[in-house]
Amino acid sequence: MKSLILKDLYNIGHNVKSLAFSVLILACGFIPTGNGQECVYISTTIFTMMIITTFNFDENCKWNHYAMVMPVSKKDIVASKYVVMLIFAAAGAAAGILVDIVGALLTKSADINKETMLANAAAAFFVGIVFGSMAIPLVLRFGTEKSRLLMFVSFLVPSALIFGICKLLSIAGVEFTDALIIRLLCFSPLLAAVWLYAMFRISCAVFERREI
Repeated sequence: MKSLILKDLYNIGHNVKSLAFSVLILACGFIPTGNGQECVYISTTIFTMMIITTFNFDENCKWNHYAMVMPVSKKDIVASKYVVMLIFAAAGAAAGILVDIVGALLTKSADINKETMLANAAAAFFVGIVFGSMAIPLVLRFGTEKSRLLMFVSFLVPSALIFGICKLLSIAGVEFTDALIIRLLCFSPLLAAVWLYAMFRISCAVFERREI
């Protein structure tokens, strides 16, 4: 599976400059307004959704047809996509944190709160995983072209679930203090792991039924 992961990373390598340029644009837009923390979420989402580009490369060169004659299973192919997606999400979160730190230094804001910064990074990583892991089964089922029309689902459904949970907690009388929010953000990777596993199983089932 290592070769499958490296294949996607090598293919996406030529987009590194465009990704760096996107982060630079985000930095120029958010740092002057003092909203560098928001850049962490946007950067992570942009990087994570690059997983769709890897599928596009595979379709253009008929990669899956070739992969099926190699000693790899369909489960290995799906698993490699999720590993690559996690790498993209981590890279996006790291890029966003870097922008946040640079912004704090340039604007000479108060001492950098490491706890808050790490909590934001964890939450951004969680958001990226939720969106990216849901996008993968959509692409496997409908292909890159058709799935673009349905891609908003990977944003809408998780957002609706998070909003609904927060609404229920609010009705139950739970007060969202800064301390509680930070604790919830720190637990977000655990929730992401559960969601990731569920989407991985769905993706494997979809890909097993797909005719190559």
